[in-house]
Amino acid sequence: KLAGLSIASISLDVTLITSACAVTVYLIQRVICLLCWLKTMAASITAGLWFGCACIAPMVVGLYLTESAAVYPQQREIGAQLAMLSPLIAWIERFRGAPPSFGFGHSLAGFFGLQVGLWALLGVMIVQRERRLQRDLAVWQSDAPGGTVRGDAA
Repeated sequence: KLAGLSIASISLDVTLITSACAVTVYLIQRVICLLCWLKTMAASITAGLWFGCACIAPMVVGLYLTESAAVYPQQREIGAQLAMLSPLIAWIERFRGAPPSFGFGHSLAGFFGLQVGLWALLGVMIVQRERRLQRDLAVWQSDAPGGTVRGDAA
């Protein structure tokens, strides 16, 4: 134990959070790469989506609700659970770096539930996009009417 924290528990939680985030970022990158062919653009879009939507938005809204609990006391728990959807707050909370008003020991169930839901959604998007690309490639390579043949203008 270090300052009342179990090193084994912290290392396991943080490793699981980091691994879940890595899988999510990979799946986002795969979807974006199937939609656009420029690697730099795909990386920029992925970074923007990840930091903007997955990290910053739940953190800002959740901490705002938590800190405004003096006016609306019922918002404290809702804000804490919303903020815990952000991997940044999940990491900070596990290391006891969150503000005292935020509290400690919040569940990671919401965070992991969101990640698994994103994995399912992104997996479906990848399968659909790959099928469409295979179909477009088959039309392009064939002499089928209605499509261009090997890039020739119709």
